[in-house]
Amino acid sequence: MMNQSEIKKLRENAPLPFIITLIMYLAPGFVLVPQFENLSITEASYDASLKTAAEARRQRSDDMSKRELSARLSSESTRLDTWLPPESDLPTLIDRINETAYQLGIDISTVQYEMDRSSDSKLPPRVMLRFNLQSDYAGIRSFIQAVKAIPMPLLITEVSANESRNYSISMMHLVKP
Repeated sequence: MMNQSEIKKLRENAPLPFIITLIMYLAPGFVLVPQFENLSITEASYDASLKTAAEARRQRSDDMSKRELSARLSSESTRLDTWLPPESDLPTLIDRINETAYQLGIDISTVQYEMDRSSDSKLPPRVMLRFNLQSDYAGIRSFIQAVKAIPMPLLITEVSANESRNYSISMMHLVKP
């Protein structure tokens, strides 16, 4: 066993190990808690930076695809402008159709046309043509095939007939805006 002097010495020094243990237990908390707070703030900042970078990449990708689409549409618009004839070519087209009808032995009684410049349509300006013809069925079929072969933006929209060999053919002709 321990003698009295050793026990007395231990009692004098007893609070010191307790205080040292308490300091060793609490000291890391005082040192590490601010570091953990800094770490969580840094983590939140990093996450926000990643989201911003991802959004910037997505926006850049969208911008690039919009630029490509714009370039493609501009190219198509230029191609369309070179393909569409001007309004001033309308008499030439009507003359070609008259000549085609004459070669096929078809009589054209009237030609009517009107400009359609409505802005609510996605189509360019167009001329609506209406030809009143007199011929047999085979002649009208040949005429329609010949008109379709004309290298112009011309679309036959309606063909109507009556019993007296009179036909009415409506066409849409696109022109340059």
